[in-house]
Amino acid sequence: MPGKTSRQDGASLAPGATAPSMTTPGMTALGAATLGATVLGAATLLCPTSARAQLLDQYLPNNYYSRFSLEAFPENVRPEDMDVTQRPRPEVQPLGVRLGAFTLRPSLGESMGVDTNPMGTKRGDTIGTFSTDAGLDLRSNWARNSLYASAGVDDRRVTGRNAETPDPSRTNFSTTVGGSYDIGRDTLSASASYFRLHEEATAFDAQTVAEPRAFNAYDLRAAYRAAFSNVSITPDLIFRAFRFVDAFDGNSTFNQKLRDRNVYDGGVTARYAVAPRRDLVAVVRGGRSDYVNYDPNYGKLGSNTVLALAGFDDSSGAVFRYRALVGYQVRFFDATGAKNRSSPVFEAAVAWSPTRLTTISGLASRRIEDTSTDTLQGYTYNQAQIALDHELLRNVLIGARADYLHAKYTGGGDSTVIGTGAYATWLVNRNISLRLSYDFTNRDGSDSGSNYDRHLALLRVGFGL
Repeated sequence: MPGKTSRQDGASLAPGATAPSMTTPGMTALGAATLGATVLGAATLLCPTSARAQLLDQYLPNNYYSRFSLEAFPENVRPEDMDVTQRPRPEVQPLGVRLGAFTLRPSLGESMGVDTNPMGTKRGDTIGTFSTDAGLDLRSNWARNSLYASAGVDDRRVTGRNAETPDPSRTNFSTTVGGSYDIGRDTLSASASYFRLHEEATAFDAQTVAEPRAFNAYDLRAAYRAAFSNVSITPDLIFRAFRFVDAFDGNSTFNQKLRDRNVYDGGVTARYAVAPRRDLVAVVRGGRSDYVNYDPNYGKLGSNTVLALAGFDDSSGAVFRYRALVGYQVRFFDATGAKNRSSPVFEAAVAWSPTRLTTISGLASRRIEDTSTDTLQGYTYNQAQIALDHELLRNVLIGARADYLHAKYTGGGDSTVIGTGAYATWLVNRNISLRLSYDFTNRDGSDSGSNYDRHLALLRVGFGL
């Protein structure tokens, strides 16, 4: 399904890992079907930085389909029905290293390029940027049940920085373990993840950041998918904890403990198959966000959230696939005098493949989010995206995209981000790939300090076994 985002200002994660968000999360793909493992190899080569480590789930579409199904790539999906970038290419994909009943897939990438505004300031500062990313992904090859473990590191360094400009260098790493157990037609899945990440100055609602701010994130989740003929019901539970490291801005140190929080989330997803791969979908979720510490001057910033969605998911066609979900979301804040937020929410996505070599995808969504600050109490978030991916040759892909993001904050103020980008990927052979990408970002907000333009051009060399 559509909804890919290929912005380059976030962090690469371990293959198979999901970047934590401060929002009420949904299900991730915990299954490990053979086809899913094959697609993983393709995704690592084609979109090495598709998972982003920003506090806000700006890139929800990357994992949104898996909110409603434990299998991101069900076994009955034919490769020719997949989007161009997801399609397996066994002749140029790394084979991995067989270790008994498991397959190990190591990966390494080196990127270099030019960034005109790494800190998202009005003035900007053009620098050279160099990044190294490495990952290990270990998955079982069993016909039933699955185990997997992954680890990744992403290091960014810069050159040519103005002495007065904060240093945007940082190192992120992540690790995930998980698995699934088949019980007849049902599936029990669980995973545990740890992330050491940094809040970028260019994050959608980042506070004034002089240098990337480190935080630790812990993620535990479990789900049980019960199948009854044409009906499946999937209850799930998720726990996330965020712990921020004190930040150094200029000549001062800022205590970030007020931002520490625990997020609890649970829900039930029901699907009714009216035909193969054509489902009616209903989702009910509830969540709780608890701040570990709080300032009496601001009061408690915790909140409770209730969300209900219903719609249709049709992935049966090789030419045209879509999903549309509409519903309502309500967030109740703990702070005395804080105004609760409620809003209609929706998500609509479509993928059109006029030929087997081209995929045109679009997505639009609306929802209520928490901010990453310790003083604001959420905002209504709107997103729209359109993307084009084309297989120029069997081992050469090109693409372009345009994004629109808008946030309306509680108590007034807003922020808008418009982005465009293009890429070209050459899968040289099973072990080497080249990717050239360009991204442009324009941000305009009610706070003049948040307005900026940014150009980022990168060349990445990827290696895999």
